[in-house]
Amino acid sequence: MRDLAYDMEIPTPETAGKLSNSTHKIKHHKPLHKISNRMKEIIENFRMQMQNISINAVAPQPESHFSSGSRMSTHFIAQDDEIVGFEKPMEELTEWLTSHPDPSRTVILVTGPAGSGKTTLVKSVYDSKKVNRIFQSRAWIDVGQSYRSSQILQKMLKRLSKQWMGEAYQGIEDKEEGELVEGLKEILLHKRYVIVFNDAWNLDKWKDLRMIREALPDNNLHSRILITTRNKNMGSSLQSPTLHCHLQPLDDGKALELLSKKVFQQSPPGRCCPLNQRTEFYEFAKNCNKKLCRGLPLAITAIDEFLSINTVKEKPIENWQKLLDGISSYLQSDLMLRSMALTLELSYTHLPFQLIYCFLYFGVFPPDHLPVRRTQLIRLWIAQGFVQPKNNRTSEEVADDYLTNLISIDLVQAVERDVDGRPKMCRPHPVMHLVLLQKCKEENFSLVLPQLNSNIDGQDMDKFKSLRVLDLEDAPIEKFPEEIEILHRLRYRSLRNKTVSEVPKAVGKLLNLETLDLKHKKVSRLPVEIFKLQRRRHLLVYSYKMQNLLDFDCVEGLEVLPGINDFSALKKLSFVKASKNTKIITELRSLTQLRKLGTIDLKSENGKDLCHSNGQLPKLRSLDVKSTDEDEILDLQDFATTTRPLPLQRLYLKGRLQESPNWISLLESLVKLRLKWSKLSGSPLGALEALPELLELQLMDAYIGQKLCFQTGKFQKLKVLEFLQLDNLNEIEVQVGAMPSLEKMNMRSCKNLKCVPVGIIYLKQLKELILEGMPEEIVTKLRDGGEDRPLVEHISFISGGKIVNYRLKSDGNWDPENL
Repeated sequence: MRDLAYDMEIPTPETAGKLSNSTHKIKHHKPLHKISNRMKEIIENFRMQMQNISINAVAPQPESHFSSGSRMSTHFIAQDDEIVGFEKPMEELTEWLTSHPDPSRTVILVTGPAGSGKTTLVKSVYDSKKVNRIFQSRAWIDVGQSYRSSQILQKMLKRLSKQWMGEAYQGIEDKEEGELVEGLKEILLHKRYVIVFNDAWNLDKWKDLRMIREALPDNNLHSRILITTRNKNMGSSLQSPTLHCHLQPLDDGKALELLSKKVFQQSPPGRCCPLNQRTEFYEFAKNCNKKLCRGLPLAITAIDEFLSINTVKEKPIENWQKLLDGISSYLQSDLMLRSMALTLELSYTHLPFQLIYCFLYFGVFPPDHLPVRRTQLIRLWIAQGFVQPKNNRTSEEVADDYLTNLISIDLVQAVERDVDGRPKMCRPHPVMHLVLLQKCKEENFSLVLPQLNSNIDGQDMDKFKSLRVLDLEDAPIEKFPEEIEILHRLRYRSLRNKTVSEVPKAVGKLLNLETLDLKHKKVSRLPVEIFKLQRRRHLLVYSYKMQNLLDFDCVEGLEVLPGINDFSALKKLSFVKASKNTKIITELRSLTQLRKLGTIDLKSENGKDLCHSNGQLPKLRSLDVKSTDEDEILDLQDFATTTRPLPLQRLYLKGRLQESPNWISLLESLVKLRLKWSKLSGSPLGALEALPELLELQLMDAYIGQKLCFQTGKFQKLKVLEFLQLDNLNEIEVQVGAMPSLEKMNMRSCKNLKCVPVGIIYLKQLKELILEGMPEEIVTKLRDGGEDRPLVEHISFISGGKIVNYRLKSDGNWDPENL
């Protein structure tokens, strides 16, 4: 079905022509005949597919041995002496069940990704003597993916009536739901009870939750409802007080302990691994956990069993490494690995239709290309047609919701987040990624090709006429052929590398192209044919000089010819050289869908035009402006004349300011602000301190005064604060109650600042203090025994590093000295 839809969706050159006159009709008679034949083929294929679907729908299907999560989970319930890493959550759950002071019926949610040990943990607590002796009625109900509320009620009534009477009620299967509810109420109304719903997927979507709530009476006897689920948002529908235990991956120590159980605790000792190779095994196990298991108990247990069975006593480590390198080939043949894969696969098959392909798309990325950027992933989803606008929301906004959903149910991990909590980098768990790679192969979803040569010729292109996405980030390609024009369906093209220097004119024939990503490239000018593309959404053409990110000219942008006002669908544009053609500044106001704009080389006299243009961009969320050089004034005061405050969330101003723009204080949605090379004579804090949503503030050569004071009650949400190259600054004061949420402070190359901020002891949430290229005097005071050390004892991480000429090391990292 997917293939048929794909055949019909996007016009090809034969279907794109306009039949404007009889001559044109005659000229294109043969292509039209081909189209007619092709449409007949598609319709016939569709008819045959529907017949097959009908046949499959009515044919009896054997029940899958692994059709429910509850069946699968029993394979991995550990014995008491094998439970590792659950000590704290076990203690917490036991306390909530036995001694929590709230007497009302309380829901306890135990959440975590598939394989995190939810069932193992809860089963251990549920079966403990301490829990058993205080509850008069108890029932364990395996829910799984497919269920009916009546079935759940029947299971509860069978178990509880048998406990109460010694045998189950008769004729339970024939009772109406109302009768089932009354029977349960009769049993539970005057008893302290605990009901476990194990592996619940959508308890909040039962058809008649009122009956469920009535069946479990709130009798003020400290009764408890315990739910294990992969869905963090479950529980609100039961309208009860809720306690939440979310299982985290095992730390390295506990993961290593669990991974070594099968290896060293079998009889006789050393059967799987000679005792004299323990040191080598531990190094191997650490690497295995880091690259594959990532603290997931299910993965550790399955791989542990797999290694213990497939062992070569003489050289076990070398043998195991070979097995792990090719572990994907064993997912089908090894019982434990297959069971693990099926358990994880349940999360995939249970997804709503609109999320299935989005999640499966992670299988397109090889393991060494993960994690993936959130912005890249979203654009790829849109290019593939997995996401559509909905309810007046853009495709990007809908895709953001999809990703948030996948993260909330622990199918996707947010490896790195921005200061506002938005994911920056994300990936599935490595073991889940193996499952996705297998699914991609089974469903013919994607194909992995050998590495491309340094150049692509037209013959290569001819093989991929149906491509929607061409992502060649970091590929060893020096140029692109003119034959790219045959990729008529292409929507997304990325050439993020440092070798391509020219974009062919043929790009103008890619009429469906939405994203052109040329970051980190040598391209400085695009062909005029680019203006033929009417579906452009993202145009990213710039690079950074990574050797020195503190230089004023560290960003290289793009020369754009007049006509950019035709890019009406454009959502992201960066970075445009404003000095080369000032007409572009006024044309920007036509880009009413623009959400992110970056301009460089802005002259002072063009500042007003930029203000007026931006004032007409109602969807603009991110603005990055840089002047032509450090002495050029950024004249941006005219934003104050706009009729409404800008909805900006991110603002980066790079260049000299005569005064702090007064409109900044009106940016009620501003989350991140960076002022660079502003050289303000007055403190900028007064205009910023009341911004209600500001989370990150960076001042780099932005102030030439000697003192900054953060006043009581100001900067309420600020989490990250950075001072860079403030050469005259010699004192920072933090009053009581200022910046109560601050978590990270970075001070770099402030050569006259000889001590930490006065009042830093009041910043109780501060977790990280970074000192880079600071005077040795301030660093010495913070070492153990230094006079300022008591002021920073509440900060968990402090580092002081030396930066030579304020430059990055060759590997792209700073080299801080941990204090």
